[in-house]
Amino acid sequence: MSVNVDTILQPERVQELWFNDGNIVLQAENMQYKLFHGILALRSEIFRDMLVVGQQAAGEMVDGCPLVHLPDEARELTPFLKAIYIPASFPSFPNPVDTNTVLGCLSLSDKYQVADLRRRALSHVASAMVIHDDDLPVPRSASLWLSKHSPSCTFGYSDQLFRLVRLAHATVETWILPWAFATLSVSLKNDPDAFAKVIADGTLANAGHFLAGRDRLLSAAIRSTSLAFMHPISIEGCTSEVRCLERRLAANSLMFNRMIERDALHGHGSMHFAKSLTDGEVFCEACKTALLKTQKTLLQELLDNIPELFDLPSWTELEAMKMEAIGPNIYC
Repeated sequence: MSVNVDTILQPERVQELWFNDGNIVLQAENMQYKLFHGILALRSEIFRDMLVVGQQAAGEMVDGCPLVHLPDEARELTPFLKAIYIPASFPSFPNPVDTNTVLGCLSLSDKYQVADLRRRALSHVASAMVIHDDDLPVPRSASLWLSKHSPSCTFGYSDQLFRLVRLAHATVETWILPWAFATLSVSLKNDPDAFAKVIADGTLANAGHFLAGRDRLLSAAIRSTSLAFMHPISIEGCTSEVRCLERRLAANSLMFNRMIERDALHGHGSMHFAKSLTDGEVFCEACKTALLKTQKTLLQELLDNIPELFDLPSWTELEAMKMEAIGPNIYC
């Protein structure tokens, strides 16, 4: 079967962003948008200056309007332009938003200096990073990791995490990286090609640096998992030492099996599983209290050390960066 290359590359109009009375046509890849120059100029000085030059230099016309080619990806430009012309397509947190829309808006609002959309995109990213479980600790000095709301978007696929890491570097929003690196580290296990992507496609600025951090995170997670039921060895006040020791060994075995099946890097999941094994009447009250304290402490230490494992600034510094980027009101 033959393929007509001209047909594949034929420009396609984005109907939602094709206004019949528009006065300029933008094109990214093979996607075209007929828009109002004045609105773009009002939202972005970069657009204003660039489009004036583009119109003066352009000889190509589409639908009676000057055509300006942009170097951007259509998957990013489409949601970004929709956020400008159709504001309801990109509502503020806590309204749910498509993750690819968030990524596109973050990328191009930074490039074209549209401050309100940039901040809104970062607020959505931040919502995906918070911990909502009251039973789990959060990194010390990281108050914005607490939220009463569910995330407005989720980064469930490694390609989205790759893009997020790239954008964190490009926009100099370093506070995103600890969560993104840790989450990406976990997601790589289920993607057999992910490590090749890390090294080959240039998504991460320093693949070796990231992979070394992942190894350190894995070692720390294994340590936490291995101690979840084995520390302290002797528990003062235990009323059934033989039975509790047998059950601690059995629970420890279950933890290691889970670690093999689901990856030790699932730190929260592993410790939540440990808590589920500890609750109830499996252990005497003294052992139950001591083990729950151990598990929470281990998880706290693991979370506290994530920035250091990836050679990033401290949580206190990262939190200050986050506050500067978003401000105290995440809902705007």
